Amino acid sequence: MKITFLGHATLEIKINEFSLVVDPFISGTPFASEVDIENLKPDFILITHAHQDHILDVEKLAKENDSIIISNFEIVNHFQNKGLKGHPMNHGGKWNFDFGELKYVNAIHTSTFPDGANGGQPGGFIISANNKSIYIAGDTALTFDMKIIPLKYNLDLAVLPIGDNFTMGYEDAILASDFIKCDKILGYHFDTFGLIEIDQSKAVEEFKKVNKELIIIKSITMKKIYLILCILGIALPYYNLFNFLKINNWSMDGFFSLLYENYAVSMLSMDLTVAASSFLIFLIYSYRKSPIKIIRYLLPMFLVGFSLALPLYLYDNHKSN
Repeated sequence: MKITFLGHATLEIKINEFSLVVDPFISGTPFASEVDIENLKPDFILITHAHQDHILDVEKLAKENDSIIISNFEIVNHFQNKGLKGHPMNHGGKWNFDFGELKYVNAIHTSTFPDGANGGQPGGFIISANNKSIYIAGDTALTFDMKIIPLKYNLDLAVLPIGDNFTMGYEDAILASDFIKCDKILGYHFDTFGLIEIDQSKAVEEFKKVNKELIIIKSITMKKIYLILCILGIALPYYNLFNFLKINNWSMDGFFSLLYENYAVSMLSMDLTVAASSFLIFLIYSYRKSPIKIIRYLLPMFLVGFSLALPLYLYDNHKSN
């Protein structure tokens, strides 16, 4: 069983020759920009509830791949009326599919389609295959119903929402991990938009305090881009400085006067000065209680320039999906 986090609350699960996609929300968020939806070939699409951030790409994927949609009766009926295949379930029920056993369990949330149509009651899934069991909670609050799960299932992994506000936060997710007796948690449904932004480092640390593991899948593509920009921010300015010194007998004489040689160069110099000054003021205001953090960006700014300080800041503070 291989699980891939595709951003927000979307998962791809490979079980033997079968592919499952859970709550496809790819085209509607930049946090899934690294995912090529055309490469997803789900045999089954699992839907926890009817909110747009869980169903946006269901029709596209189901039509193109002849997928079977699995969810509650109302959601499956909704998509069957559009000519798509479906297998309806309801809370407490289970079914043996080609990929393994699937049980539909309770979740506490709302479930309406974007147009206001009834989306039934929200739920979660327990997938059992190849002697492994995983629990996908969906959007839910902490609930005592979770205590039922370990009476029947020995979970290897639980996928829990940790973004708070619309679902439980990471503090309640710790309690949920106690209820379901699973210490390995994949966190999802966080940071996609402002109301569910969290402190990822603090969340991971809180789990560690109680000897549990919170897995947060970080997007490395943007961090790689920022790292490349950091390298370019050093290489390009110093390459040009080296050439200036080389033709000027290794002297800085006249360097600063050239910054205002004509209106075009002066415009670029002023633009850079204002941008760098704005960034400096931002740093001082944001980290006034943490002078060490200010120094981390001030040193690159004065030793190299704004071309290094800004991408370094973006690299350090990049939030993944």
